[in-house]
Amino acid sequence: MIKLKKQPKRYISIAEKTKIMERVNKKEPFQEWGIKYSAFQMQELRNFLMDYLEQQTVKIRKETYDPQQVKSKMVPVQKYFHSEDCIATLDACEKETCLASEPNCFSRKIKGQVDVILEEIFSIS
Repeated sequence: MIKLKKQPKRYISIAEKTKIMERVNKKEPFQEWGIKYSAFQMQELRNFLMDYLEQQTVKIRKETYDPQQVKSKMVPVQKYFHSEDCIATLDACEKETCLASEPNCFSRKIKGQVDVILEEIFSIS
């Protein structure tokens, strides 16, 4: 009998996104969420939170959103890459093509980015 490896979940459900927004509204730090996401879900979470940050910046602060301002607070990809003992290439890390081959490393990188995004969201709400 051939055993197939279970594929990681790729998406975050609408119900889970609702729970995420509840946690964000309570200003609950990511490490307290107690949720294990796949690398694909971590990428989706980061993108979802960046979109929310943009909406809130425009809505609450009445400012133009500049993603570079947030990204400048994140650990640069090159610095992160060199701090890890990863077998992927720097190019793969920068383009995020390593998420399937190096999911743990990728998820750690995204977790750091999510923490920065949440700090920004918490500071405006």
